[in-house]
Amino acid sequence: MRRLHLLTLLLVFCLACARPPALEELRAATPEGMVLVPGGEFLTGTNDPDADSEVGPLRPAQVASFYIDLTEVTNAQVKAVKPDHTFPEGEEDHPATGFTRPQAAAILARMDKRLPTALEWEKAARGTDGRSYPWGNRYDEKLAHVGRAEHRPNVCSLTSRLAAVGSYPGGASPYGCLDMVGNAWEWVADDYPGRPVRHLIRGGAFGYPARDNRAYAFAIEQVGVT
Repeated sequence: MRRLHLLTLLLVFCLACARPPALEELRAATPEGMVLVPGGEFLTGTNDPDADSEVGPLRPAQVASFYIDLTEVTNAQVKAVKPDHTFPEGEEDHPATGFTRPQAAAILARMDKRLPTALEWEKAARGTDGRSYPWGNRYDEKLAHVGRAEHRPNVCSLTSRLAAVGSYPGGASPYGCLDMVGNAWEWVADDYPGRPVRHLIRGGAFGYPARDNRAYAFAIEQVGVT
């Protein structure tokens, strides 16, 4: 079973406001445990010749300002809104995994949050300059909980485990988001273009190699498969 986790996001804008809030106001109002990702243009896709063709070339995209959690949602956070959630002893601070996308969305609704779109997730992970990893363009296995093999899941992953969230602070994105590559796959709100029964996941996972843990990469989860 592919391990999935929740990445939360909360928008706090009121369309009826007389004027959009200034960036300084938004930063001052940032909820605890979250970070502001300013709206505007950024680069999505990649010109990496090794990338899957579906990713597409580097190109401009736009998102509005939003807040996103600094880390993956933990078991303890899910337990607080879903008392029947179970997890291994001592892993309160580990990513909550094993949910379908509808289940993830329902849990987030109890927190007054939602899943990010694919573009929101990508900007939070990469910043504006089209980098391959949250920290830059050079792969560094010391900056994320990832596999070591180059073209296939790490054999050691059979006995590896998820890490506590925020275990690799050196791998933060330009906005300070942690665990944006490696550790656990992350749901986003989008479907694969033209395929509503195929949901997108982002960020790679602890048993996957560098190729699958690039910030522009994505995978597909068939509906009904967890």
